[in-house]
Amino acid sequence: ERIRNLPSLVEDDVFVPPVPAPRLQGPRRNYFLFGEPIPTAGIDHKDRAGCTEVYSKLRSTVEDGIEYLLSAREEDPFEDMPGRYAWEQVTGVQAPSFDLTGKFGRFKAGEASK
Repeated sequence: ERIRNLPSLVEDDVFVPPVPAPRLQGPRRNYFLFGEPIPTAGIDHKDRAGCTEVYSKLRSTVEDGIEYLLSAREEDPFEDMPGRYAWEQVTGVQAPSFDLTGKFGRFKAGEASK
């Protein structure tokens, strides 16, 4: 009954699309991490041991990166929109992000502010 007037491209379709609800706190920050390239040029695709080794290294690197970004998000004081927006309006500069030094950072200590 409730889907009778909904548009559908498929006859007798019973799918009811979800209605998205925005977060009350506004959009969250997005966190990205680009790791070092993992060379695969010298790997023979038929070499099972070599492929397993590269895959293991890749998987470990990705899992470590995700763990790092999740912990960075938890510690980010400007992760939610209202506080970040207010801080940026008061100071006139973009709210700082998490520390770019450390295990996954692209910069050595002291270079991150350059």
